[in-house]
Amino acid sequence: MKLKNLVIFAVIYAMFLSLCGCGHVHDYKETVITEPTCTSDGLSEFKCECGESYTEKTKKEHEYESNLIKEPTCQKTGQMEYKCKSCGDTYTEVVEKSSHTYGSNKYCTVCGAKKVGSVKLPSTSYGNTYDYIRYGTVVSTCKITDLSYEWKYNTLTLYITGKKIYDYAGDTGDNVCSLLFIMYDSHGNIICSDQLMTQHVIVNETFKYYYVPTPTVLLDETEDYRIEFRDYTV
Repeated sequence: MKLKNLVIFAVIYAMFLSLCGCGHVHDYKETVITEPTCTSDGLSEFKCECGESYTEKTKKEHEYESNLIKEPTCQKTGQMEYKCKSCGDTYTEVVEKSSHTYGSNKYCTVCGAKKVGSVKLPSTSYGNTYDYIRYGTVVSTCKITDLSYEWKYNTLTLYITGKKIYDYAGDTGDNVCSLLFIMYDSHGNIICSDQLMTQHVIVNETFKYYYVPTPTVLLDETEDYRIEFRDYTV
């Protein structure tokens, strides 16, 4: 009797699994009904050997080829055209101006523009802090938040903005901040080294410093320079 009941249960359970699909993992095979193009959807059928099936729309991307239709110069932008080789769809993009080509006289051989140099502070310097160390004690700490400059008759003026973040006398202490300023030419040679000392400021107060470097060589506004700050120690 028990064996008969077990057989009946097994048959019913097998019928249940067959009807609900339990225990079966679908393995769909794709059949393309309509091939897609870059302008219209296609259609594919996915069918399992058990008979279960569904359809999905399929897509195809444009295949663009580029063609420079207008050369850029140092004065004007250029233009690039992109054209689909299947359907002919097109769009264009602006090509940025090319760089100046400077001759030995530092004027562009194409447009005649005079070379403009640069004065750069490494971007990592804006996250650094600089200590003023006097006889082994850190008197104050600051960081640089902005730097700009201007040239006038080959004289360079730096506009330095910073913020005081520590004073050994506490938040209300008004000791000056002091940094070591170093300037390099385009070949990496040090041409200026000097102490910069701000006005008396308290912690979290912003300071502005105007400085005209006095390098060992004559500056040239057509050249590229790099500056650096370091801790200043007495």
